[in-house]
Amino acid sequence: MEMNALRWVLLGLGIGLLLILYLSGRDGMGRRIRRRGRREEGAGPDPGEEISLRVSDRAREPLPGELSELGGAIRPGAEMAVDEEEAGREGKAPPEGGEEPSGAPERESPAPADEEGAEQEAERLVLFFLVAREVGGFGGARLAETLAELGMEHGEMSIFHRYGSGGELLYSLADSREPGAIAPDLEEFSSPALILFTHLRRGRDNPAALEALLSAVLLLQRRFRAEVRDESKRLLDQAGLERLVREALESVA
Repeated sequence: MEMNALRWVLLGLGIGLLLILYLSGRDGMGRRIRRRGRREEGAGPDPGEEISLRVSDRAREPLPGELSELGGAIRPGAEMAVDEEEAGREGKAPPEGGEEPSGAPERESPAPADEEGAEQEAERLVLFFLVAREVGGFGGARLAETLAELGMEHGEMSIFHRYGSGGELLYSLADSREPGAIAPDLEEFSSPALILFTHLRRGRDNPAALEALLSAVLLLQRRFRAEVRDESKRLLDQAGLERLVREALESVA
């Protein structure tokens, strides 16, 4: 009799303990659900999600190209963007008859090859190859419009030249293929690569010439998705271009 009573007592205690555990667990789950509901109703994403979004948004920003504006490497605070108004002024065609208006500054001619050796110590040739990535290469109306925007004119040696406001020759553009000549009418012209070059000399405004040359290189590089290479046809990146400019200026300082 006593054993049966003890069994009933233990059974009752077990059932009571299970009931207590069940009710306490249910109450805790309800509190967690209510807290989660309040978080979802309130503003503000999870910190991990916010960081992830910022990283994702950052990844969608356009990456800079191999070449960026390098005015600061030439002259502190210099602008590398093409001055469209200046290009338009200096790119105007001369009046009929091919004569320059009276009072116009006399334009500098490209240096002949035999004179370059005599002035080698005081002169530095800066040359860039532009190699087109597109199948059609350089040519047609797009090239004509780009050269006009840069203020370039067809002239001596049957190539294109860019002159400064004082008539000084800033840089020239030629075909990479021998003999380098380019016909004035670019509609039928096509070439896989172009050469842009300038001669730096002591006593000349070399930073201005380099600024103009690099503006042309960068504009053509963007318009035609071209590769920029040095005189040895090595591909140039940002650091390589800055180094080339710095060494060129130091050589004629």
